[in-house]
Amino acid sequence: MIRMNLSALFTSHGAPVMYDNEYMPTYIAIVNKKDGTTTTKCLNPSRRRSSSSASVASAQPLKKRLVGSSSFLPKFRLQTIGGNGQSRRRSSGAQSKLVDSNDSDKDLKYYLPLEIIQGIMGYLDFSSLLTLSTTSRYYHRLCQDDRLWNARFGQDFHRPSQNPAFKQHHRDLYRNHRILRRRWMDGHVSTQYLHGHQDSVYCMARLGSHKLISGSRDRTIKVWNLQTRQQQQQGGTKKTEPVVTTKMTAHEGSVLCLKVSPDGKTMLSGSSDATCILWCLETFQPLLTLRGHSHGVLDLCMVGDGYYVSASRDHTLCVWEALSSLNGTTSSKRVMHRLLGHHGPVNALDAYGDHHVVSASGDGTLKLWNIRTGECINTFKDGNDNGDDTDELSHHQGLACVKCDHKRGLIYSGGQNGKLRIWDISSGQCLASLSGHHGLIRTMDLSEDGTILVTGSYDRTIRVWDLTKRYCRLSFQSGHSSWIFNLLVSRSRIISAGQDKQIMMLDFGKGLSLLDE
Repeated sequence: MIRMNLSALFTSHGAPVMYDNEYMPTYIAIVNKKDGTTTTKCLNPSRRRSSSSASVASAQPLKKRLVGSSSFLPKFRLQTIGGNGQSRRRSSGAQSKLVDSNDSDKDLKYYLPLEIIQGIMGYLDFSSLLTLSTTSRYYHRLCQDDRLWNARFGQDFHRPSQNPAFKQHHRDLYRNHRILRRRWMDGHVSTQYLHGHQDSVYCMARLGSHKLISGSRDRTIKVWNLQTRQQQQQGGTKKTEPVVTTKMTAHEGSVLCLKVSPDGKTMLSGSSDATCILWCLETFQPLLTLRGHSHGVLDLCMVGDGYYVSASRDHTLCVWEALSSLNGTTSSKRVMHRLLGHHGPVNALDAYGDHHVVSASGDGTLKLWNIRTGECINTFKDGNDNGDDTDELSHHQGLACVKCDHKRGLIYSGGQNGKLRIWDISSGQCLASLSGHHGLIRTMDLSEDGTILVTGSYDRTIRVWDLTKRYCRLSFQSGHSSWIFNLLVSRSRIISAGQDKQIMMLDFGKGLSLLDE
């Protein structure tokens, strides 16, 4: 049965929401079938077709593509057909054709060295390269050069900071990533659920490309190997699911937040028991317990190489000095700075560079902190443009999540009012307020290249936002049966978890060999 949030198509007054067709989201329902498998259904297929139309030409086989205009093609010598068969200046009404490199000794390759031609080809975009490859066997051969597609890939797609080795040709890699980009536009995904927790799943963290760590209200931490499969019996059906390892934690309460270090060697966990635990991920043994809060730890952050920051329901943030080595030694276990200023629970944190964090609170404000000095540099007031009392607004404007884009100088926030807000960190001004969700935005994550933001809400939907054009591109309906608490975004996946005790993976890259898979 499809459980779509039909209110997404209507305003608060009951009238249908009017969209420019270009900026209308594609609504995707996730359907659980009787045999236990899942499938997806597009609820407004005309929108999907229009979003794909721009990609149709480039997806056609090369033999079916017509030789079209290109900034490079006018440089080719054109031979006129007719008259005495001799070349003459082309007129507007003359019939002409491109000379094949095998038919003339005056083709471009005879005027320019091969290195110059290859240099010029490096400036051509994808469509022009496809066009050029159909003009002659010679240029078709040049267009197969792996170095050309390696350079083209670097210009059109984001490379991860740690570029992994891969065995396929760059041309195939480029093609697969173009298909992946189109799937992110259309919403073509493969869906899988991970089962194992006995209660709400509050938090997740990635460990490399193929492992996922999750924390739950059941007080356990689970490590999922997404690459290794094992067969499990569920009812009358046999299913293959990722191998999972369960770790009982030293916490005495729910595991509310997780953060893995950039080198993948340690992990911080925060709990409703008001403590943080530092773990060695090689042995999964606790190294250190940090005590400094009087209420539950709601979020954690690792900043630069030297600091941990924790946010709590007690309205404060604590800055800790990072562990100096894995032998358990640390310069100090005490709180370096206790950051005061919020008047509500500090629900979320994100690092901004190596010395700053941004906090989001239930009091409706964002704060930018210098963690070295403990100074609050700026306060961003969400929805308080009319000078209204902050305490009065906090119930309706409380913030639940935040993400920072240090490269662009932007902050993204979401909360009680269901709006995604974009802030300029220098001026403190709200640049945009994007509507779409009909419940609290509980979680968000930013793509590595900063062009896509994904949000999860208490309205049980997941939305994919195009940050270049600032509109909602995709809306996934009915994937979760209850509130969504956390989600993660990678190049090819959205992984979400919530109150329904399960983890959902939306895989845009199934069947594709990708750079970081």
